[in-house]
Formats: sequence, C-alpha cells, structure tokens
Amino acid sequence: MPLLDALQVPTYAKYFKDILANKREMPSECVKPTTECSAAIMDVPLRKMADPGCPTIPCSIGVLNIDKALCDLGASVSVMPKSVFDRLKLPKPEPTSMCPELADRSVRYPKE
Repeated sequence: MPLLDALQVPTYAKYFKDILANKREMPSECVKPTTECSAAIMDVPLRKMADPGCPTIPCSIGVLNIDKALCDLGASVSVMPKSVFDRLKLPKPEPTSMCPELADRSVRYPKE
C-alpha cells in the first residue's frame, strides 16, 4: 500500500484490515459487558425511561438573562429565537435560503 494511501486509512479500519488479512492476532482478553450490552445480547428489554424534554440551561450574555437557553448537542447550525436576537442588538443577519429540519421533524423557513 502506498504511504499516501496508508495515511488516509483511519486507524480502526487498518486494525480490522490487518486482523482479516491475518497480519494481526485477534485479542482474546475477556471484557465485562455493560448492562445495556448484556440486555442486547440476552434479548432482555431495557427499562423504558421518561422523555427528558428539551436540553436547556440558564444562560447570561452581558446583562441579558435567558432562563431556558437550548443546549447545543452537536448540531452544525446555531439557532436562537428572533426575540433573543433582537434583544442582543446584533448586526443585521445575512439572508439565507436554508430551511433546517429540527429534531421534532418540523421545518423552519426564513422570514422575509
């Protein structure tokens, strides 16, 4: 394999490729499974938990206090209510044609 190709192969992919090609031995140590893993293997249903609701936290930006600011759980788009945007007195936003689909499957369209 050329060096450039080897550098682009993720470590775990190379690890599995080596195992499958018998270049590396399969690890044989015992690992104690977690409760969730044991339940999946033994086909035991997990206990149903209540919906935790929206991930919110109290937040302060300067003198502006927001009781329930939505936590960023890794979304690649930052979202804030227009009322908060207006209170922060930020520069005018640039127009967009993007219509994001939110976690509840609703779609938000830009205001004109």
